[in-house]
Amino acid sequence: MLLTNYDEDYDKEIERLDREMFSEIKFHKDVIWDSVCVGLNNGVFAGVGLIMASPALSVLLSESRKNEAKDVQDEGTQKTTGKQALKRYYVNGEYKAVPGTENEVGISKYILDDLKESTRILKKKQGNIELSLRVFCRGTDYAYMEFLIYNGFAARGVMPIFSKKLSKSKKNKNSFEDEPLKKTDEGDSVNGFSVQSLKENKDLYEEYLKSYKAAFKSIQSRHELDFRLKDKNSDIICLTKDSKVVAAISLRKHSKDTVIMENLFCLKKYRKKGLASGLINYLEEKMTDKGIKNLELTVEGDNTPAVALYMKNRYDITGTSLIMEYDA
Repeated sequence: MLLTNYDEDYDKEIERLDREMFSEIKFHKDVIWDSVCVGLNNGVFAGVGLIMASPALSVLLSESRKNEAKDVQDEGTQKTTGKQALKRYYVNGEYKAVPGTENEVGISKYILDDLKESTRILKKKQGNIELSLRVFCRGTDYAYMEFLIYNGFAARGVMPIFSKKLSKSKKNKNSFEDEPLKKTDEGDSVNGFSVQSLKENKDLYEEYLKSYKAAFKSIQSRHELDFRLKDKNSDIICLTKDSKVVAAISLRKHSKDTVIMENLFCLKKYRKKGLASGLINYLEEKMTDKGIKNLELTVEGDNTPAVALYMKNRYDITGTSLIMEYDA
């Protein structure tokens, strides 16, 4: 059994196969280029994989799809021109084979080969662009690293994994299972900027999306935002001024004691005012009160300002994630 492209009819099967993969598929629904599911003869799912466009490429694909709608005869073969053609793009790959399944390695290779082929097709269809399929590998997962290298991948970068142990709190409130991130206390502020929970203040959705686009030079869809905030163990905490989102950070509960921080940004106009550090310190206090013991995050190794920010706030590098790429 082989399925290509996203199909909601198989949501339940994919969720049973792997909850995290299911979340990835639903969260990135708008930017999935291709997906593949593999099943055994008895109909039991054995593996699933998908590739997602990078932020820059998703914008390019969006424009291409608009052109396809305007002129069906072009069949999506529009070529990139000028500076755009000189850019290097990538697609993120995710795949999973059920542990213990007969021929697990063979299923993994089958899915990976399909994703590689889809990447080659995307490159051919999109025109003269440099395109790579990218997956991530823990620096200590040597077996997985060897498997990727054997299948044509090469390490192209290192992402340090930062973490910080939080002090014990006398309050010791319930953790996320019993008390998900709630609306912050009225009047909370960081350096004079109001603290807002996006989950509890949906009026800020559009402002957040605008600020996200300005900060990351990429697009996050309303669908992605809705899906993230429907998760009871996730939230996005914003700093606002005059109803404008000037800084924000995403939170996701990873385990009973650990919360992952993601997508921290501060608009250029408001930098060097201590907002990023202030927001981090604020969250450390709130998470400590909820009984969370660890905060973790991963940043690009060449993102010097981000690395400096977390080291300044006494986060330790506790591991590395390798960026493994396959050139289509």
